[in-house]
Amino acid sequence: MWYHRLTTLLLIISIIHSVRSKRKLKEQEIIQRILKDYDWRVRPRGMNATWPDTGGPVLVTVNIYLRSISKIDDVNMEYSAQFTFREEWTDQRLAYERYEESGDTEVPPFVVLATSENADQSQQIWMPDTFFQNEK
Repeated sequence: MWYHRLTTLLLIISIIHSVRSKRKLKEQEIIQRILKDYDWRVRPRGMNATWPDTGGPVLVTVNIYLRSISKIDDVNMEYSAQFTFREEWTDQRLAYERYEESGDTEVPPFVVLATSENADQSQQIWMPDTFFQNEK
């Protein structure tokens, strides 16, 4: 008798939990919502205290990690180098906390927008125009 009551109680608790559980917003859904009205050709507003509300320059943090140097040629003064280059900036147009529509939707704390050499060539987000002047 007590076994049936315990089973019924556990069943009711699991049903209530499943009804109240939050729906997780997938990264793909967030990215689609953000990029729907986003124009990559327009640079983001700069976050500069010196020029408030004027947009100002976009502050870009750059990180270069030298991984290796090889093929050093003293005669031709050439060498090969491999390094990792990272850029970081703030684009408020990509913020998505506003997409938490109700208390029943769970939103991840951040979404990583990554690109690779094999990615689609159509650019979707604004990126700084960075170049190396004397590279070969």
